[in-house]
Amino acid sequence: MATGTHLLMPGFGDVAGIPIPGWAGTVIVVACAVSALVVLLVIVRNRRR
Repeated sequence: MATGTHLLMPGFGDVAGIPIPGWAGTVIVVACAVSALVVLLVIVRNRRR
């Protein structure tokens, strides 16, 4: 199953036996994407100096 489709379905999976609802999984993925972008921006800004 594609990654994007299973995020929209209820039930993201479970971590250490704890089931995670679909919306929580989506929030986790968005937070990871945002933090990765911030890290890339910081690296690019530091290279310019």
